Amino acid sequence: MKYLFLILFGLWNFSFAFGQDINKVDSLRKEFYKAKTDSSKWYFADLVANNFQVANIDSSIFYARKAMGFAQKLSNKEKAFASKGLAAYYGRKKVYLDSSLFYLNLAKDFFQKEKDTTNVLRTMSGLGNVYTEQGRRLKVNNQIYEALNFVSKTSKEQYAREKINLYHALATNQTHRKKYDEAIELFRKRLGLALLIGDIPSEAFTYIGLGVVYERSDKFDSAIFYNQKALELAQKYKQEEAIANQYNNIGYIHFRNNDYPQAGSYFLKAIAKYKELGLENKGIYTYLNMARLLTNEKKYNEAKPYLEQAQKRGETANDLEFLSYFYEVKVNYLERINQYKEANFYQKRLFEVKDSLNNIAENYQIEEVREKYETEKKEQEIEKLSLTNQLTKEELKTSQLTTFASIGIGTLLLSILGGLFFIRNQRAKRKQAELEVQNQTEQRKVAELEVQNQSEQRKVAELEAQNQSEQKKIIELELENQKTKQKEAELQSKNKEIAYSLEKTKTEMQNRIIEERNQVFEKALGDISYYIHNKAGGELTLTISELEQSTQEENQKAVLQLKELKENFRNITRIFENIEEVTTLDFRLKEYHKIISKNHPSIFFEYDTEIPQLVTEIKGYKAEHIYISVREFVENTLKYAEASKVSIIVEVDDDLAVKVIDDGKGFDLETTKTSGIKLTIKKIEELGGKVTIESSDKGTQVEMRFSNNQDDYSKNKEIDLKLL
Repeated sequence: MKYLFLILFGLWNFSFAFGQDINKVDSLRKEFYKAKTDSSKWYFADLVANNFQVANIDSSIFYARKAMGFAQKLSNKEKAFASKGLAAYYGRKKVYLDSSLFYLNLAKDFFQKEKDTTNVLRTMSGLGNVYTEQGRRLKVNNQIYEALNFVSKTSKEQYAREKINLYHALATNQTHRKKYDEAIELFRKRLGLALLIGDIPSEAFTYIGLGVVYERSDKFDSAIFYNQKALELAQKYKQEEAIANQYNNIGYIHFRNNDYPQAGSYFLKAIAKYKELGLENKGIYTYLNMARLLTNEKKYNEAKPYLEQAQKRGETANDLEFLSYFYEVKVNYLERINQYKEANFYQKRLFEVKDSLNNIAENYQIEEVREKYETEKKEQEIEKLSLTNQLTKEELKTSQLTTFASIGIGTLLLSILGGLFFIRNQRAKRKQAELEVQNQTEQRKVAELEVQNQSEQRKVAELEAQNQSEQKKIIELELENQKTKQKEAELQSKNKEIAYSLEKTKTEMQNRIIEERNQVFEKALGDISYYIHNKAGGELTLTISELEQSTQEENQKAVLQLKELKENFRNITRIFENIEEVTTLDFRLKEYHKIISKNHPSIFFEYDTEIPQLVTEIKGYKAEHIYISVREFVENTLKYAEASKVSIIVEVDDDLAVKVIDDGKGFDLETTKTSGIKLTIKKIEELGGKVTIESSDKGTQVEMRFSNNQDDYSKNKEIDLKLL
């Protein structure tokens, strides 16, 4: 299906008569529910199903089954058309191909009872198509050759459209069997008939069929030639979906021929056309073809979106052929980018899908062998019974001749052998009666064999019904598996939500710890201030007063008190030094970065945590005022610049440089230089620093530069201690 060869039930729509008006669905459904008679209910249910098939094939099946139910109360004609319609909708979904076969055979029986030869042939063509999809090659040939033998006795024009369909089914089957020369010959016969009666859709389909045969036999120029002819017809009759399909087909042939530029060009045309028509889901094979092409060209980043689109639109589909191709492309892509673990996961899925496909094919092959064996066995039994019957008749004939001879002899010897003649004649009559009884017995055996044959046919039907039931169970299990996967996805989503909630709680707790730690620092500073002003200050004043009025002996006592006071001040100094170790410039900026990022989630704030060691040594008074300056400039950016990104950068070269950079619209320095900024600039200059501001419509950069001198930091530390 990498090559869009849509053959089943005429999906390549050329004439407007094939298109369906989805807008009519609602009105037709209303008419269906208003209908009173079985005939009108069947009619409207069939119309609703036919209009639904464009958008929702499951809904078509639902209403077609309703139509089938109402048709059971009508004539064979309505039953036949209802069966054929239901078979067509089932045939659109590969998981229901057996159901499609059942209803096609039912339709065939009803059409035969009505002696509707045209529809019998069309139904046989449909059976051939379904058998082709299932890979049951022997069944296809038997079904199609039976129909072709019937129509071969008619004129070329009679049943021409039915012959076209039969040739198509048989040619497709021969293509699958790799008998390419026979397939080409059959397609050419089909093309001749299509041109004879002016059947444009069949002409286009034949070109596509010939393209498939030549592509599979690696004759790429011929394959492109016939697909181009199909594309020209699609463009001439404005069949937009067919145009998109042909772009994909031609692109795939170029891909097979290793002409990647041409292949990519046609794939992109197909994808654009599908998007234009709102039919992206029908283009999933084209997305996969494009991903495969780009992977081969080692353009992995470009291939990824196409692969994701195909996965998003098709992985949930119950289509084993699509899943097989998708997993094949996915594994190739993952191996190319060295994602071997994930590649191994999809490789296992690929094996599972291929096993399922092989099992289905093997089941059909076993069924074909069994049917062939049963047919040959029944033919041999019938032949044996015919031979036995023939021998019985010969024996009877011989007996009659003997009787006639006896009568002749009896006439000549009547006078002397009358008694003997009478006895012999009685024996002949008894023998004749016995032979007649034996003949009747043989006929009964033949009838019993026919009954047995019918019983075997019923058993086959029951087995087919059982097979359908098993397939239904498989589908239910697959649906249950999909639900389980959905639940797993929901659990994974919930786990992500829980992880996010835990991370959020962790962040909130960290912020709360930082706030509580700051509150502890502020309380400690308050307690120290209280101690200095109320206790230490009072004691110092009392000591000075006592010294003025004391004696020498008392002075000694005062000296001891001063020493104790001195020790208290040393303790206070140690406390402040410990607080300084925590409240460095780096610590303040990191805490500010966390707070500002939380308060303004729409703006990206950047602060380099890998800062020079010198920045971690800036503490106390100077650290506090640099931090205040940074905060003032950031707040100014938030107020005026309308920025989406703000960076705080600390650099050390000959000097210490602290920068605030944003990507906003800039601002006029003269009109927007607030009193806060002016005070900030003044404070930086008092600290021996210098401020440079550059603003334009591309953003603003503020640089604060300070002397990179350890003595200055030591001085600041001494000043802080003296202030303490």
